Amino acid sequence: MVQKIDIVNLLIKHPVENKILAVKRSSLDKTYGGMWALPGGSIEEGETEHEAAKRELMEETGLNLISMENIPEIISPLEVGGKTYIIGVYKAAVVEGVPEPHDKDISAVEYIDLSLLLKSLQHNKYPEEQIKILERYLSNPKNNIDMNYDNESVAVNSLRQVISILNKYEINYRFLGSIITCALKDEVYRKISDLDLLVDKNKQEILAEELIKLGYSKKTKNHLRLSESLNLHIYHHPKMLETSFYGLDFLDDGSATLRMPHVRATVEKHAIEPTKYKLKDTSFVGIPASVVYKTILYSKSNPKRKPEFEILTKLGIRPYGGNIYKVTAYGLDISYLPRLASFVLELIGIVRIRLLGKKYDMWK
Repeated sequence: MVQKIDIVNLLIKHPVENKILAVKRSSLDKTYGGMWALPGGSIEEGETEHEAAKRELMEETGLNLISMENIPEIISPLEVGGKTYIIGVYKAAVVEGVPEPHDKDISAVEYIDLSLLLKSLQHNKYPEEQIKILERYLSNPKNNIDMNYDNESVAVNSLRQVISILNKYEINYRFLGSIITCALKDEVYRKISDLDLLVDKNKQEILAEELIKLGYSKKTKNHLRLSESLNLHIYHHPKMLETSFYGLDFLDDGSATLRMPHVRATVEKHAIEPTKYKLKDTSFVGIPASVVYKTILYSKSNPKRKPEFEILTKLGIRPYGGNIYKVTAYGLDISYLPRLASFVLELIGIVRIRLLGKKYDMWK
């Protein structure tokens, strides 16, 4: 189950300078008066995180929210008066304008240096663990808090490029994952960073060569270091989504197989039944939405799954009830091992979110 957020805080970067939007608590705040903090506040009953963020931002700064990530960058508990609240810190972007206080509890609104924000939190004795979590995130160069990008355009253009190659060379394929739920909603509803698909093993080299011609470069390693064994190929592009594909043998009965030394994985026919989708003006073929639903249940505590569950449920789609795959080693059925691995990763993700205040995925 996705963890419920009680308080939203927003990371909003200055459009030019390396500064972050902050609000200064007024003297009316007996606990944190004079402290610089991130804009945001409590989610009221019946509000979504986005609605609460939009309301709080306008109330505190007079600025309009343009966009906000669906997945919090930081999730952490905050103890106040013997009660625990869950804070979600989200990247966001605002309409350009002059921020100014619109709330009696706020005495100033400015874009300030990150160091000043952290020092102010420390000086006002804000919970130390909260400061450490925020400092770790802000000091990591991999965490780009700039929201000045159009992820939907990037996603659609990346999809269009890959589809053009697949169609040109008549490569059998199935897209997986979030691009399918984006197509169901006809909107890139959250930031996505990659495209995942299954392709015909006999034509995978063609796809790889064409991606390189378009400026992609191959990644030689991935976080599990199993790419060669799984026939997984990952290609990175500086301006497009990363593209990852598994090379499989598509069989005449509709199933597909992946052969490794002494191991054979068979993807069942109904789990990869070709299903047509369309995202904006781009049509593609993917696995059934019910199978997507079943696969994301393995990581149901990952915050990024929340909007996907909502999309699938709203459309009346139910999780696929059959087996997706069968894995054998030396003739023995070991299909339970991938499911066990998913269960362990889910537990690790829960610990990272709830106890360590980190992202669900350990490799990100």
